[in-house]
Amino acid sequence: MSQYLSTKFQDAIFNVITERRTKWRRYPKIPEFIEPSIEPIELLDPFNRKKTDIRASIIRKSYKSLNVACIPINIPTKKDEAKHIIQRIEIMSKLNLSRNFLKFYGISSTIDTLIIVNEWAELGNLREVYNKYNISWTVKVQIALDICRGICFMHENKILYRNLQCANIMVSEYFEPKISNFEYSCYMDDKLPSNLNMDDMINWMAPEKIENFDSYKYDTKCEVFSFGMLLWELDFERIPYQDWNVQKIKNHVLNNNRENLNDESTNDKELYLEIIKNTWNQKPEDRYRFSNVFNKLENLTFSYYKNGISLKLVPKFTPYSKTISIDEVEEKARKWVEDAIGKKVIKSIEWSELYSMEKIGEGNFGSVYKACWSNIHNDVVCKKLALSSDIQYKWWGAFKHELHMQSRVHSCENIIRILGISKNFEDEYYIVMEYADEGDLKCYLSKNFKNLDWNKKFGLALDITNGLYFLHKEQILHRDLHAKNIVIHQGKAKITDFGYSKSMNTITIIHEKLFGNIPYVAPEIFEASKTKQDPYSEYSDIYSLGILLWEISSGQSPFKDQQDYTVIAAILRGTREERKQGTPDEYYELYNGCWNGTPEKRHNIEYVYNTLKKLLEGDKKEIVNKKDFEEDDLYLPSNELQETK
Repeated sequence: MSQYLSTKFQDAIFNVITERRTKWRRYPKIPEFIEPSIEPIELLDPFNRKKTDIRASIIRKSYKSLNVACIPINIPTKKDEAKHIIQRIEIMSKLNLSRNFLKFYGISSTIDTLIIVNEWAELGNLREVYNKYNISWTVKVQIALDICRGICFMHENKILYRNLQCANIMVSEYFEPKISNFEYSCYMDDKLPSNLNMDDMINWMAPEKIENFDSYKYDTKCEVFSFGMLLWELDFERIPYQDWNVQKIKNHVLNNNRENLNDESTNDKELYLEIIKNTWNQKPEDRYRFSNVFNKLENLTFSYYKNGISLKLVPKFTPYSKTISIDEVEEKARKWVEDAIGKKVIKSIEWSELYSMEKIGEGNFGSVYKACWSNIHNDVVCKKLALSSDIQYKWWGAFKHELHMQSRVHSCENIIRILGISKNFEDEYYIVMEYADEGDLKCYLSKNFKNLDWNKKFGLALDITNGLYFLHKEQILHRDLHAKNIVIHQGKAKITDFGYSKSMNTITIIHEKLFGNIPYVAPEIFEASKTKQDPYSEYSDIYSLGILLWEISSGQSPFKDQQDYTVIAAILRGTREERKQGTPDEYYELYNGCWNGTPEKRHNIEYVYNTLKKLLEGDKKEIVNKKDFEEDDLYLPSNELQETK
C-alpha cells in the first residue's frame, strides 16, 4: 500500500507513530507477574462517542474494533495487594470459558495505574436496568437462572464470588446478564488475608458472617444466602434494607429477621419466593445448596417456555413521542410558558427583537447562540434545549427545570441573569440570558493570566464562591462546576449553566447518568455504584470549587492532556494538582481543604467565602478561625491539610 503514498505522507505517518510510541514509553512497564498485557496505544476512543461512555470510574474504549470497558486499579505497592491482583487476574481468565461472565481481554496501564480491560455491557448494571426499564416477571426468572449458572460454574472451579448484588451484574445489549467485578473473589482454599469490606456488602451478607466478620471463613453457604438477597432485590427492584445503617441491619438479621416477602403483583411467584426463603435460613446447614436453587430456577424457567419469553424491554420513563403526539407535548410546554409569562414570572421577548444570531457552542443539553437584542442594544445569549436521551425523555420538563433554577437565583450578581423567553417562527423556545463579554474562565485565564495579580485572583475566586454560596442558601446544588461554566463579564466571574442543577429538598431526576467535567468531579461521584444514595451534595460542589481555586492560582487546566481513566484513577487515589510557586499559604490551605477525599472533612461554603473576603481585603493576619464558621465540623484541622486522602 505504501507505494501509493507520497513520500511526505509516509514521513508524516512515521512521525505520528514515533511521537505516540515515545509518549507511551513514559508509562511504567506492566509488572512481570501480570499477563496478558495490552499496550495503552491499542485502546482507542470509540468512533461514536456517547454520554454513557463514562460510568463512575469505568470508561468505554475501542480495542481491536470491539467495545471494551477500561477499569482503573492502583499498581500494587505491597506484597499482599500484588497477590490479590494476581489472583483476580487468574480468576477472570478462568471465567472466560463461560458466557455468564464479562469477557476479560487483558491488562493495560497508564502513568501510575493498571487498567483492567473487559467486555463492554451496553445496558449498564442490573440495578440500573431495573430502575430504568419494566422487566417482565418471566425475564427476571431467566436472569436469575443465568446468574445462578455462573455462580455454579465458579464453585465448580473452586472459586467464591463473595459480593453478590444486582450492581455487580452487567447487562449486554442483547439483555444477557454477565457477572462482573471480581475485586473480592477468591479461591475456596485461599490463604491470603481477607480484603472484604463490610460496608460494601452487609445488605446481602449472611448472619454468621455478620456476627463474626473477621474470623468466620466465607463459604458457599454464605454465598447462597447472598444469592437469595439478590433474588429479592431483582424481584422487588430495590436495595435490601435501603437507607438502613450498618448497626440496624446487623441487629435485624442476627435476630432472624429478613426483608418483606409480601408480593401481590402476581400469583405466579410462589416457587420463586420459596427459593428465597430457603436460602435465608438462619442456620447455614438448613439452607438450599446451589444445586437445589439451580434445578428449581431451571424448572421454573422451562415452565414459561411454552408461552415464550420475550426479552423486549419497555422503558419505565416512556418517551412522550410514543404515548402522545408531538403536538400535545408542544402544547403542554407552550401552556406552561404562557402561564409563566402571564403571571409575569418571566419576560416574553419578541423573536424579531433578536438579530445577528450565531451559534457559539453546545451546552450540556442544548445549543447556545449569541444574538443582539434591539431592546437593550446589547449582546445576549440564547439557549435552545435539545432532546437528549439522558433527560429521561422529559424535554419540556428539562426546559422548565433550567428556567426555574435560573429564575430562583436571578438576583445574585455572580450568577448569569436570565432576561426572558423567546419563541422563534418554528415555535421553538429559547432562554435568553445576559452575555459575558470576556468568555469563559478557561479562555480568560489563557489570555490574561500573566497580568493577574493576587488581588485579582482572590477577586475571581470570591466571585465564584459568592455565586455558589447563594446557590446553597437557596438549597440548590450546581453539580457541574468547571471552568467552562464560569464566565467573565466586565471583570466579574459569574456561574452559568443550570441544566444539571438540583434542588436539595426535592427528588426530581432530570438527568439519570453520571455527569460533570472529569477533572472537577469529586471522588465519591466516581464511587457512586458502591453507594446506596445520591452521591451529589454540597460537599461535591465544594470539591469542584477547590479545583477552580487551584486553576485560578495556576492559570492551567487540571490534569491537562491526561486520559480520562488516568484522571479518574488519580482522583480516587487521592492525587491532586501541585501547589504553584508563589501561592500564599492561606490560599493554598483553603483550596487544599476543599478537595479533601472525605466529603465531610471539606470546608463549608461560609468558611471559604469569609476567608477569601479577608484575603481580598489584604488582612491575612486576621484570617477567620475556621471554628467561627463551622456548622458540622466540616473542615480539616490545619495539621492535616497536607494529606488529602
